Amino acid sequence: MDPYYPPWLNHSTHTMIAILTIMELFVGKYKPPTTRKGYSIFLTFFTTYAIWSLYLRVVIGFWVYPFMAQLNNTFIALFYLSSLFGYSMVYFACLYLGQYMYNGTDHRSAKQSKIR
Repeated sequence: MDPYYPPWLNHSTHTMIAILTIMELFVGKYKPPTTRKGYSIFLTFFTTYAIWSLYLRVVIGFWVYPFMAQLNNTFIALFYLSSLFGYSMVYFACLYLGQYMYNGTDHRSAKQSKIR
């Protein structure tokens, strides 16, 4: 894969997403979805990515993360579960950071705030 997508390009594309997302948090004000809806979207993305990475391993024999070739099935499951936990913590930390940055005001409608 390196001839087509070298490591420096992989690193820069992942880093730019993080930088641009943080910049958007400071610049843009928008109505976030309800916590339930936002977390559902996050879980859908995470599950799809996990299934896709496992599919690539089963069908093509290629691990998205090369270190996973050294792991047995138990540790692969632990990797995905710990990733889910870690990403969930980042999701909720960003949710509360956004509320803090907007002076604790909830920019959602009253109906959306009650659903939360």
